[in-house]
Amino acid sequence: QSKAESCNSFCPASATEVVYGGNIDNSATEDGKPYSELPNAFRYRDEIVSGCTCNGKDPVGLAAVKIEDDPTLRKGDIVAGKDGLMSVSRPDRRGASLNFTPAPERIRAKYERAPVLARE
Repeated sequence: QSKAESCNSFCPASATEVVYGGNIDNSATEDGKPYSELPNAFRYRDEIVSGCTCNGKDPVGLAAVKIEDDPTLRKGDIVAGKDGLMSVSRPDRRGASLNFTPAPERIRAKYERAPVLARE
């Protein structure tokens, strides 16, 4: 799946374009056109545009993406779910489905919190 296809899968009800850069103010398209020169650049800062929506229903709603289908996940990423913190592994075959295994104890311990108790 290309970067453009991945981007569009997150917002299938709207036109999308991939821009590159560490900061949106200095980002540019693959062919070098600055984000600031795109027709709707920075418009999101001032208004919610009717009809411009990711899920096609809500003005700010995102399209639902199953975690198993998330093209941005990479081997070693940690995700939180109903089974706790899980580590992502991806088979070597391109396009193969993701596998999830419990995150290593050292990772789980880092993010576990002791319950807060109050006494009168």
